[in-house]
Order: sequence, then structure tokens, then C-alpha cells
Amino acid sequence: PSLPLHVAKSRHFQIGQALWKQQTQNLLKTQLSTEYQALFRTISKASIETLSWPDRAPLDNLFEMVNHLNLGSAWVTAEPCLLQVGWLNLVAGQKALDENAYEAAQRYFEQGIKLGARDGSLAPSSLTQALSLGAAKSACLLGQWPRMTEWIEQILRREHSILDAIAAYELQIEAAHAENQLLKAIELTLSILTQLGFSFPIQPEFELIGEALGTTAAEVSKYSVEEIVAFSEMRSPESLAVMRLIAAIITPC
Repeated sequence: PSLPLHVAKSRHFQIGQALWKQQTQNLLKTQLSTEYQALFRTISKASIETLSWPDRAPLDNLFEMVNHLNLGSAWVTAEPCLLQVGWLNLVAGQKALDENAYEAAQRYFEQGIKLGARDGSLAPSSLTQALSLGAAKSACLLGQWPRMTEWIEQILRREHSILDAIAAYELQIEAAHAENQLLKAIELTLSILTQLGFSFPIQPEFELIGEALGTTAAEVSKYSVEEIVAFSEMRSPESLAVMRLIAAIITPC
């Protein structure tokens, strides 16, 4: 039966009807959101598992898949889902770098960082640092020096060990080299080497260089080529870091 006209037109009835409609919409929205997030979680988990098989290269449609997940992430609030998609953005960004698609790589890395920081949630430090380093590397390759510096500063603020920060310092050195600021690159390298416990003179004399080369040649002559090839790999973290820094100073990003 229909309501009396005076009841249907009453202010209280109209307010009650509006509230009931709003509550119904909110309930439906919540139910759909829950179902959507469950579906989103299933898809993102399956995507990660697909990429996590041993020795499996990223899928050919990786970019398309991550693009869709990034669009859908706007409707998701569950932290595990966002972190999963953040990880996929890291994989996509690294693949884009390998394919020299630097602008696309930058978008993926920065999107992953945004997802990890949404709603006050914090991504694992390893993921955050990897994404930030990727964003800095992309900015370097695009010649965006201020943007690269901003990302590196964020990385260094989070690192507590000089060894953990080597990748960021390495990028700084490469960037200085790429900007034709070789003196700056050398000064930065010497500063980091000193922190690692290795001291090098700023202006070595020719006699000192000759002495070092002679010592090295004498040591190498004690072994055959076969013996040298059979040497165990260098494992000292400090020594490996020194080799990376020296390589960075002669190799622009």
C-alpha cells in the first residue's frame, strides 16, 4: 500500500528515506569493496607466484599486467595487496631499465613507492630501498640530476651502514662523472674509501705509483695463469665495495 501523501511529503520521512538510501549504498559499497579486494589479492598473488619460479624470466605481458594492477590499486586499502603490487612495480621497473625505457621505469619505481606509503603503511625497508634506488637510477639516466639527488638523499637517510649505502654512493659517482665533474667524483670516492678504511693520496707521486705497480707485478709473478684463475672469489664486503666504487668512477651511468 502507498503511504499517505502528507506522510510521504513530511520532512522527517524524507530525511529518514535519504539516510536509509545512504546506508544501503554504503553497505553495498563495502560488500563490493571486500569482494574486489579479495579478487585483487588473488590476482596480485598469482602474478607474483608466476614471476617467482626459479630461472623464470619476467613475462612478456608484464607491463600490461602491472599497468592494470596499478589502476585497480586505487580501490584497494589492504596493505598486503599494495605491497604485492609494489613488488611487481619493482620487477617492471627493472625490466624497463634493461630495455632502456627510462621514463617508464621511473613511473613504475615511483608508483611502487607510493603504494608502499599509502595510508601510513610502511613497506619492508629492502623493497623501499630497491624502489628508491631504481627511481634514482632512472632519474640519472634521464639527466634529472636534482630529482636523482633527492632520491639518493632519502636512501642515505634510511641506511645505517656505509656498506648498505654503497649502491647510492656508486650512483652519485656515476652521475658526477656523467656531468663531466670528474674532480667531484674523485673527491666523493676518496671520502667513501676513507670511511671503509682504505686510504689513498689525493695527488700520488709518480714514484709511489711505480712502487705500487712494481709490488703488484712481483706478487702476480709468483703464480701461473692457471693458479690465478683457480683463486677463490673475493668475498670481503669492504673489498668488493672498493672495487665497485673504483669501477663507478670510470663508468658513467
